[in-house]
Amino acid sequence: MSKDEKKELIRFKYEYSPDFREEYVTGARGGIQNIYHLSLNFYSEKSKLRSLEDSLCEYTDGSRRIEPKEPSKEPDIIERTFKVGLVLSFNAVRELARYLEEKVKEIDMIEENLSKQISGGGDEDD
Repeated sequence: MSKDEKKELIRFKYEYSPDFREEYVTGARGGIQNIYHLSLNFYSEKSKLRSLEDSLCEYTDGSRRIEPKEPSKEPDIIERTFKVGLVLSFNAVRELARYLEEKVKEIDMIEENLSKQISGGGDEDD
């Protein structure tokens, strides 16, 4: 067989499970679960509202502002809600790392091309 010829060894067919769901996530936490697996839990985050009531206030200079009815002196709270967790074999972790590295390179190329187009440095026919 020459270098350019190929022989199909296995064909993979993909389908979605009936209970498949897609979630938007903003981060992940996890770690090595035991000597064979890595646990990876994905979460989304949002700022917790400090007050569920606001008031329209008018100041002596005539300005108006909407302010929390009961201002809080506590620090901001970001709520992280875990959406889905995965337990991966080390082999699957390596495969995921390769896949993500490839996709990051593609994203970088897309962003670079967009940046060139926005700045006017793209290839355009006159």
